[in-house]
Amino acid sequence: MLPLEPQVTIESLHRDLLALKAAIEGGENLRPPALREIWRERLRPFWRLHPGLYEGLAKRFAAQGENFLVIEVAGESRRFFGERAGMLFLEALAAARSGSSARCREILLSRPEILAQEADAPALLARTFKDAWKATGDPQFLERSFEYYQQAYRNAPANAFPGVNAAAMALLMGKTETARALAAEVSRSLDGAAGPGDYWRTVTRAECSLILGDVDQAREEYRAACVGGDIPLANRVTSRAQARLLLAKLCCSRTDFDAVFALPAVAFFTGHRIDEPGRATPRFPAAAEPDVRNRLKAIVTAVRIEIGYSSAAKGGDILFAESLQEDPASESHLFLSADRESFGRESVTVPGDPSWDARFDAVLAAADDLVVLDPARPGALDDGFFDYINRTGLGSAIRRASELDCEIRVIALWDGCSGPRGGTSDVVGLARAARIPVEILPPILPGRTPEISAGLPNPPDGLFAIVSGLLGSGEIPPSLFKGNPASDFTIGEAHFVAYFGEAKAALAFARAFRSSAEAVLALHYGPVTRTLNPVTGKSAPGGPHAFRVREMLDRCPAERICASAEFAAQAAVEGDKTAFEYLGRVAAAPGKPERQLFRLADS
Repeated sequence: MLPLEPQVTIESLHRDLLALKAAIEGGENLRPPALREIWRERLRPFWRLHPGLYEGLAKRFAAQGENFLVIEVAGESRRFFGERAGMLFLEALAAARSGSSARCREILLSRPEILAQEADAPALLARTFKDAWKATGDPQFLERSFEYYQQAYRNAPANAFPGVNAAAMALLMGKTETARALAAEVSRSLDGAAGPGDYWRTVTRAECSLILGDVDQAREEYRAACVGGDIPLANRVTSRAQARLLLAKLCCSRTDFDAVFALPAVAFFTGHRIDEPGRATPRFPAAAEPDVRNRLKAIVTAVRIEIGYSSAAKGGDILFAESLQEDPASESHLFLSADRESFGRESVTVPGDPSWDARFDAVLAAADDLVVLDPARPGALDDGFFDYINRTGLGSAIRRASELDCEIRVIALWDGCSGPRGGTSDVVGLARAARIPVEILPPILPGRTPEISAGLPNPPDGLFAIVSGLLGSGEIPPSLFKGNPASDFTIGEAHFVAYFGEAKAALAFARAFRSSAEAVLALHYGPVTRTLNPVTGKSAPGGPHAFRVREMLDRCPAERICASAEFAAQAAVEGDKTAFEYLGRVAAAPGKPERQLFRLADS
């Protein structure tokens, strides 16, 4: 007789939740994948009874640099418990780290209780001005950052963090004597050896040494801080960024200390599928799989790739995902161009060989994030959709690397031959245009030497940056299209839709429109189809993606420009530096999937 499964009751669920709360708030070592699973599988009716669960999880995500997840947790906490100073501070921190310094400043200045109750809030406000200086080069921002850091230190002299930052800002301003006097004062306050695992105390001492001009001593102290223990990624990112600024000011190479912090790299993978049975000219035969797997693992290890983006087709995609997922601390982001069943049928299944289907299911189950770009796509997937998936995946990787200030690579399992649109050669061309280093793995050694510098990607025919907005009382001035001609333009009863070949052109139009009228605008990027109007005999653009951008209008904050994750990714592929502020995951309507929504960040 089989043992009975333990009965799940309200009481048992509550006990489990209290145990989870203790683990999150305590010192239990929960790896990032486990934390992400906790968030995905939460039971909201129980979580809404425990505000500490939300704050504890947000702190964990903040330590790992998972800024979007911090914002999601903070948003749901606000709906259940209202605005709490601790959660608002974490949301402001995540906004600053993800490039939305203006949003961070807005939160801190609109809620005086945060600055009063959170010890690190005044220093975070100072950071927003430092970020503004880094973005614009305007010395006024640097001076204001110094003033806020100095004030925070004078108000709480036992807190060395704003003190050493005030010293750093003074050095960057050229006030060397002031900088070194402050650094010496902070260093004296840290007398006594830092204990094991005391990361911030040791790093603060290292920064003081660097400001005082002792580069070798600073290097050793940074190394001591990073050795041993599980140093959160966000801490190492912050420390390296500051060290780079100071090294450059001291006329050293800004990357001199990079190896000490050992930050991971971000990679986007592109590569050939395994050859179909009976392929006339072998490209990636099944016999080559073990060798490719070993070479792929070697690159992942050598480059320290811990954050990866790819699709999940049979062959190179699945091999890359498997290699990455072997490390439980790594992040694996997978993109499918259609629903799971359709994608599997088109890109995974081998008749008579179920092994690839099983491996496909396994990598999807282990993925930290699975994005289905077009779940309603009917029929076979064309080359344009593979181009779409590549651009969205590559752009997402570029944005993640930028957020963490980490290296980015493209890994291409490529035979060196030009192929159809949306193929591996297209991605190599996109990477070259974006000046991203490419690691080439020929499927069969010795293989041919790929000409990486030859050829740009095929034009993205059928892919459009789509702008939709609500119509006001007046007409849309033709001058708004000057220099940014729309490929097509339609007007409905209450809204308009404009189609542009590039995200940059759509952004320029949206900004020009907003400057002439207060309005809500939505930006999206995706495939557009044309259908024949039987009455007029003319074709018009449309399809699911044109409908989606109209749905986004109902979820955009008043008088704002919102954008989908796909649009933000395409803007990154085009090299646009627009900052997008993350709003969270939003469903277009009840029963529809939640999707990431952004808005253009204030300057």
